[in-house]
Amino acid sequence: LHAVGAREHMQLLWSKLEPCLSSATNEISAAHLQCAASGQLSAAQHDILGAILSGNSVGLRRALEMFSREAHTSPWDGLAGMATVLRATVRKRYN
Repeated sequence: LHAVGAREHMQLLWSKLEPCLSSATNEISAAHLQCAASGQLSAAQHDILGAILSGNSVGLRRALEMFSREAHTSPWDGLAGMATVLRATVRKRYN
């Protein structure tokens, strides 16, 4: 949401999510969500988002390869969120 200039939507979403964190997820997941809400991602997530937004297929492939080496699903969960926001942004702008 930060990358596409949708801060208003991010703030609304965060205002709904934040109060639920302690009962809905674990501390690590909550920390990832808090970082994402302030526009902070892992280096690999920034790489993949930059590759998607710039149409850099080589960078995208490299970032996806890095994701596949992770032992947990956090990068993939983040990518799912990015894809959802980007899809909604494109639909809003071009429909």
